[in-house]
Amino acid sequence: MKRQFVEGKCVHNGNTPSTAPEGKMSKSGDVGVQNTLAEPNSSDLMDGGVHLVKVECLGTEANNGKGNVPRALSLFELIRAIRPIASIHFNYCIDPQWVLRQYSRRLRECPIAFVVGHQQLQALRSAVPSAFAASVRCAGVPMPFAYGTHHAKLSLFEANDRALHVVISTANLVEEDWTAKTQAFYHARGKLDTDDVERGAGTASTSVADDADATTSSAPLQRFRDDLVAYLRAAYPAGAGEVHQIVQFWVDRIGQADFSHIPDRIVASVPGRYQKSPAGAMCRFGHLRLRQLLSEAFSAEERGRHHKTFVGQFSSIGSLGARAEAWLCDEFLTSLSGGKSMLSASALKLIYPTVENVRDSLEGYAAGLSLPYSSQTHRKQPYLKQFLHQWKCERFKRHAASPHVKSYVALDSAGQCQWLLLTSANLSHSAWGKLEKGGTQMFVRSFELGVLMCAKDHQRRALFPPFDLPLTKYAADDEPFLVDMLYTTKPTDANGFRGAMDARAALTG
Repeated sequence: MKRQFVEGKCVHNGNTPSTAPEGKMSKSGDVGVQNTLAEPNSSDLMDGGVHLVKVECLGTEANNGKGNVPRALSLFELIRAIRPIASIHFNYCIDPQWVLRQYSRRLRECPIAFVVGHQQLQALRSAVPSAFAASVRCAGVPMPFAYGTHHAKLSLFEANDRALHVVISTANLVEEDWTAKTQAFYHARGKLDTDDVERGAGTASTSVADDADATTSSAPLQRFRDDLVAYLRAAYPAGAGEVHQIVQFWVDRIGQADFSHIPDRIVASVPGRYQKSPAGAMCRFGHLRLRQLLSEAFSAEERGRHHKTFVGQFSSIGSLGARAEAWLCDEFLTSLSGGKSMLSASALKLIYPTVENVRDSLEGYAAGLSLPYSSQTHRKQPYLKQFLHQWKCERFKRHAASPHVKSYVALDSAGQCQWLLLTSANLSHSAWGKLEKGGTQMFVRSFELGVLMCAKDHQRRALFPPFDLPLTKYAADDEPFLVDMLYTTKPTDANGFRGAMDARAALTG
């Protein structure tokens, strides 16, 4: 079965169309490049900014960018613009054969590493083509807690122009995530110190604070760099085995790079229980990390005057408790506000696709396989519907591209974005953490990674949420899409499916 594009719709008959030019992949032979493919270059990448992922079937108007929105890029175009001599990809789900096809022939010879959760490691290794056994390394990360995942989506590239490129994404490294969904990535470029590079990686440790709490004491001009190093050291420590050895090379390289022009900050999650301490360990990860950074970036007066509405947009929802006050409108909303407690629940708005959003999307109900909110979980938290808003993205011509992007923003009374967090984190305790022991301990289950951008640091190019404003609240008959439901009383999608399970059966049958 193959997926076809008919009348502007992505009709699901199997595999998604490749974001790289079509052709057979080999280590020595390039795929056949189509004449219509625009040659990407480094000028297409905005340093310290957000790009939407290209959705080819939506046409040039949806992908060329305009105003404060840069050109949308496919993974093939992103890699071709960077021209890496070494790469590492951290993700939840990786199809190595597809990723390798996104590298042109010359670039496939360079070292490439993949890092996933330990449960996915065996499947990842077995999927690497034998021709690449010498140049591709795979490593797994131990998962210490049930229901936790290695969900961070980070790619690091060293380029032949003596620069290090950081890409923080919302997409898995699989074809369907880069083809017909609304996704985004953040890109930053740091120039490598020529003297350090010539001396070798062994001297790099002097460039970055050795302590994992570097975020609390780092020099302001290198906060982005030190944030990233602190995350990598905490997530992949010496006790993690092979993955630590692989990551340490990149920690050294990052230490040799200059990111002083990047004002943005890393918001990450690393599994663990973090106690309140003078060193601030409890605020290193999860929503408390976001709370701390917002309180540092904005004064209490600024937060009170300009941060009126908080919007969360995501592609999955976990079990949040029987009452909104149990977590969502208590500790989580307090963190979105930078520490202001007792906020009205009306200040919080959530975006999650309705049944109709999914059915009418490019992929139809098959898109729902990437929206794993279950009926069992939804029944336990009926209060959630009062916060929910429809997925709409007409501004970027992506209303029909089902969202897998995850973003959190604060809006002022005029609807202007004051800060934007682009992240891998969905709405769940596992991703964001939950306070325990009377608020003296933070429990985080999953690895997540995001980047916080403040509008006052991006005055030349305003921040753009990846959804339409003003928001559209759920109508009385709207329901959030549930992955395990068959919608027998509603129309089928363009493929004749009645839900995501229908689509899965057809794709795997």
